Amino acid sequence: MQYTSVGTIHGRTIELEGETSLPDGMKIRISFEPVVSPKTTSQNLAAIRESSGAWSDADDFEFERWMSRCSDR
Repeated sequence: MQYTSVGTIHGRTIELEGETSLPDGMKIRISFEPVVSPKTTSQNLAAIRESSGAWSDADDFEFERWMSRCSDR
């Protein structure tokens, strides 16, 4: 039997968002991965925009024009 749940880590404790049908004290094996929240994604996009330097304010037309000049070489 396999279960999937979402939880929050507090030190060495994982607090699940919902109940399970497993008995209290039962030993389990877990594997986990971070859940990406929209806030994290928007922070990542902001970091990408900041790191794009001179192109951070460029519109699509300007960027495409530059790319076509580079590919002509």
